[in-house]
Amino acid sequence: MLHTRSLVLAGCLLYLSGCGARTDADDYRVDVPVTTDVPIAPDVPVAPDVPIVTDVPIPPPDLPAMCPGALTRCGAVCSDLRFDNNNCGGCGVSCGPMGTCSGGTCASVACVDGFTFCNGECVDTNNSSAHCGACNVLCPTGLTCQGGRCTATLCSPGLTLCGSTCVDTLVNVTNCGACGRACPSGSSCQMGACTPAVIMTGTPFRIDALTSSNCRATEHNTATGDDRGGIAVGSGRVYYTGDDRTAAFDLDSLAPLAQGAQRLDGIVGASALNLALTLGSNRAPLDERTSIIDTLLAVGPDANVSARLIALSNTIFIDRMTMSNGVGIFGGVDRVIVTEGARAWIIDGLMARVTQLAIAPIGEHQACESWAFWGVAEFFEGAPWVAYVRDARTVVRQNLVTGEVRVVASFDNLSDMCSFTVLPSRNRWYFHHEGGSQFRTGDETLGYCDARFRTTP
Repeated sequence: MLHTRSLVLAGCLLYLSGCGARTDADDYRVDVPVTTDVPIAPDVPVAPDVPIVTDVPIPPPDLPAMCPGALTRCGAVCSDLRFDNNNCGGCGVSCGPMGTCSGGTCASVACVDGFTFCNGECVDTNNSSAHCGACNVLCPTGLTCQGGRCTATLCSPGLTLCGSTCVDTLVNVTNCGACGRACPSGSSCQMGACTPAVIMTGTPFRIDALTSSNCRATEHNTATGDDRGGIAVGSGRVYYTGDDRTAAFDLDSLAPLAQGAQRLDGIVGASALNLALTLGSNRAPLDERTSIIDTLLAVGPDANVSARLIALSNTIFIDRMTMSNGVGIFGGVDRVIVTEGARAWIIDGLMARVTQLAIAPIGEHQACESWAFWGVAEFFEGAPWVAYVRDARTVVRQNLVTGEVRVVASFDNLSDMCSFTVLPSRNRWYFHHEGGSQFRTGDETLGYCDARFRTTP
C-alpha cells in the first residue's frame, strides 16, 4: 500500500510542477489541434501598365477629280442636282425639311420614277407635247411627242410613218420604197426605187477664187447681238442673224440699215431671184425646235419675213436630235441645198422642186454657235457641190454625188469663220467671224472681199 501511495503522490507532484496551479476555467478548456502551416505562394510579378494610345482618325477616301455621269461636285460630295434636297438645281440650294427636289426644282410633291417636275406638275417628258424631252420644250403644231422627240405621228396622205417620222417612200433615200431601205451614196430615190445619180441640169456656177483683196469689215454686234451664223444676200442687202435678231446691212459700206423683229435661223440667199429667203415650217421661220421644212419664206429689205412664200414640192424632214451644228445650209444662184447626215435636199429655187440624194456626210467643218453652218451651193461637171469653211485656213467644196473634196481657197487666218455667202453681180464674197482674223480684230465681224466666179460649163 505504501508503494502504491508513493507513486500516486509522485505523479501528482509531477503534475503540479509541470502544469502549474489548476483553475476552474481549466476544467472547461478544450484543446484545439494545431494546423500545419500552408506554404505561401511566391509573389507574381505585376506587369507594368501599357500606355493607352489615342485613336488615329481614318482619313476619308480620296474623292474623284470629276464626278461620274450627271453628278456635280458640291463641296466634298458628288450630287445629283435633280434629286438632292440639299443641292437642288445648284450646290447649296436646300429644299428645307418639308420640300422635295424633283427635276432640279424644290417642290412639295416628289415625282415618281419616269416623271419630271415641270412648272408645278409631274410630267412624262417622253410623251408630253408641252415638255418633250425636257421641261418647256414645246412641240410645234401638227407634231406630237414620241420618245422625247417631236414627231409627226399622223401622216398625211401619201406619207408613211417610218420609226417616228412621216416620209415619202417614193423619194426618201433612207426609206426608198419601204421603211429602212436606204439608197447607196450618190444615188437618189425615184418612184420608190434607188437610181444612179443622173447628170443634173441647171445654171452652171462655181467659185473660181475667194481673195483677201479690196476687203471691208465692220462690227455687227450692236445690230444683231452675239453671233449665231445665218448669212444671206438679197434685195440689195446683206443679212446676218445674231442671237437677238436678223439685221440688214448696206452691201458696200456695211452700215446697218434695218433690224428685224425676230431671229431668222434658216436664212439663205438665191442670187438669180435677188432674194434673201429663210427656211420655213408651216408658214413660220424654221428654228432649232422644228424638224419639218415645207416652205421658203421671202425676207424683205427691213429684215422681216414678207407675205411671199414658196411651197416646196416635197417636205423635208430633219432629225431634230442631230440639229447641233450638223445641218448645212447653202445658197447658190438658182438653188438652195440643205444637208443633214447622209442626206441632202436640192431645192430648185425657181420651181421649188425638191430632190433628195444619199450622200457621204459633210466632213470636217467650222461650227457656228447654232444648229447649222452656212456655205455656197455650186453646180458644175453635171453634179451639185457645196462649198464651206473647213478650218481656220481653208475653204473646201464637196461633190454630193461622188463625195470628192477639193480645196477652193487657202488663207492665213479665218478665225472661227463658219458662214459665208457670195454675190456674183459684184464679184464679192461676204463672211462673218468672231475675234481676230487676217481681215479684222474685234468682237463680231461682218465683212467682204473680192471673188471670182464661173458661170459657163
